[in-house]
Amino acid sequence: MKEILDLFGISGKTEKLTGGQGQSIRVGDFVLKPIEETAKYSWIGEALASISTYDLAIAKPIKSKNGNFVESGYGVTQYLTGDFFIGRIEEKIKACQIINQLLKSIKIPEDWVHWSSPWQWANRIAWEEASLPDNADSKSCKIIEAIKAEYKPIDLPEQLIHSDLAGNILFNGNTPVIIDFSPEFRPSAYAEILLITDSIAWHQEKAESLWILQHPKALIMQLAVRAIVFRLAVVIIFKPKNFEALMAELKNFQPILNILM
Repeated sequence: MKEILDLFGISGKTEKLTGGQGQSIRVGDFVLKPIEETAKYSWIGEALASISTYDLAIAKPIKSKNGNFVESGYGVTQYLTGDFFIGRIEEKIKACQIINQLLKSIKIPEDWVHWSSPWQWANRIAWEEASLPDNADSKSCKIIEAIKAEYKPIDLPEQLIHSDLAGNILFNGNTPVIIDFSPEFRPSAYAEILLITDSIAWHQEKAESLWILQHPKALIMQLAVRAIVFRLAVVIIFKPKNFEALMAELKNFQPILNILM
């Protein structure tokens, strides 16, 4: 581990962090975490390095002394000070919109279709670009298909978005702090909807917060059902035979479905 830290030129007291699926370690003013997809992470590093932020802070990957974003399976990002707050949804939405604008000009990489994490797979399921696992429980599949029956076509331009903002917007005073960048190429409004639906399901936000957004109601509804299918698909991908796990997650999103279906 010391060799990796030396390559990134960092040192200091180490502290295990609760985020990053429990695998992230703070080292002084930086965060060290294992990287499974080197090419994608390196592309993220280059993409984020190209943007300047004034109204918010983004934890960006840094390069090693060798000029790499990944060394021996590990990457390093800046550690930014901030606290997570329940609520403050309008401030979070504004931060999401600022990020969308900053990322708008970044083009999709040629290798994007070849990169696939469980979350990318789940998003492709939600957008009808991929199928559920072959060994998925049949009852789980029926629930997904029942929600998908509400789908209507969406024709919106796609761009780079942060697809996991609900738990990854902190605040340092009034300044939003964005961590754990999760890239997707989807409509910008989808990032906003994911932020809200996840906040409703996991962070005690009111279901009526869906209507805060200044988008047509029909569009909000269509993006919201896709956001829910995405999160349910994640559960199925990780636990294809565990119907009870799917039902537990479905319960979290049920208040939203109650006003959509």
